[in-house]
Amino acid sequence: MNTPTHRSLEILAAIGLGIGAVFGLAGTLVSEDSVRQLFWAIDGVALVVAAALLTLRFLRLGNDLSRTLVKGLGSSTPSRAH
Repeated sequence: MNTPTHRSLEILAAIGLGIGAVFGLAGTLVSEDSVRQLFWAIDGVALVVAAALLTLRFLRLGNDLSRTLVKGLGSSTPSRAH
């Protein structure tokens, strides 16, 4: 079940994880606040997108890990209390 679409999603997820790692580390090393915020924003978006793509991949495979990833993503989403 490794079609070209699945393969491209895997590659995109790996790129997202790499971008997240690089910009997260770069944000830690930068002394300017505005640049640090920008790098950490890029880092956060890249890691969330990569995690979502990996969750979709495991859901399609019917893997039990997908339930854990969905639960983790759901519990990490801030909820609004009214």
